[in-house]
Amino acid sequence: MSFLLQYAIAYVKEESGLEKHIMRYPQIFATKAIENKLNENIKKGIIWHTQGSGKTALAYYNVKHLTDYYQNKGIIPKFYFIVDRLDLLIQAAKEFKARGLVVHEIDSRDAFARDIKATKVIHNNSGKAEITVVNIQKFQDDPNVIQNTDYQLNIQRVFFLDEVHRSYNPKGSFLANLEQSDKNSVKIGLTGTPLLGQEYNSKTLFGNYIHKYYYNASIKDGYTLRLIREEIETSYKLTLQQALEEIEILKGNADKTDVYAHHKFVEPMLDYIVKDFEQARIAMNDNSIGGMVVKEYMNEFYGRTA
Repeated sequence: MSFLLQYAIAYVKEESGLEKHIMRYPQIFATKAIENKLNENIKKGIIWHTQGSGKTALAYYNVKHLTDYYQNKGIIPKFYFIVDRLDLLIQAAKEFKARGLVVHEIDSRDAFARDIKATKVIHNNSGKAEITVVNIQKFQDDPNVIQNTDYQLNIQRVFFLDEVHRSYNPKGSFLANLEQSDKNSVKIGLTGTPLLGQEYNSKTLFGNYIHKYYYNASIKDGYTLRLIREEIETSYKLTLQQALEEIEILKGNADKTDVYAHHKFVEPMLDYIVKDFEQARIAMNDNSIGGMVVKEYMNEFYGRTA
């Protein structure tokens, strides 16, 4: 009960006013699982929580919890939240600020280099808990930008790496640089869809799973809507197949990513999505139905969510 009272409550500033949020049970279990791993001196791993389950909120709760965890050991933690897109940086910063965290944003590679090497933990004078939000594009291609040889034994850097199924190429420099910046750092990967292949595997890059919360459990709990997978109409399948063949002829042995991003493929795909969405609203007699397009690797299906 003391854990819940101390760490599981957040007052969030929304447009409608101040809201009281309580940790969801998977967030509680994940927080305790992180603590157990740290007690075993395991400093990296993956939180596999389905999309929409509140991974940014989980990072916020752990800033609160891990601050006390480390301070009880005479160590001062320094928190980072790393994203791979500008829109996610803006979104994460907004969510952290709404929950009362001071957010420090990195706007250049040089600024991150200075920050990672700094011995101070926070950038504000209020003494409030703080997290630094940074985009990996600021430093992923520079082999020297975050290397730090000045290890402070009383500072523990904690990195939350958002969406670790994307943009973290083991052949690139970012992961190596992050490891070199502080070999003693804690690295917690967050993902709803970890990579499970032979060439790219999230566990190989970021360690074993710390905690899992699957899509079906989230649906049962009412946090996530069930997705409906539908086959594309035959006429559009033929159109898309012809587009792929034309692109292959035009571009030769093109990379799959370039092929699926080509306007000859994207335009008929978009036409189908818009038409199918319009028909769904007519069939269900409900103009309030919303939609979401999710693309990891382009597959020949389109799902609607109500």
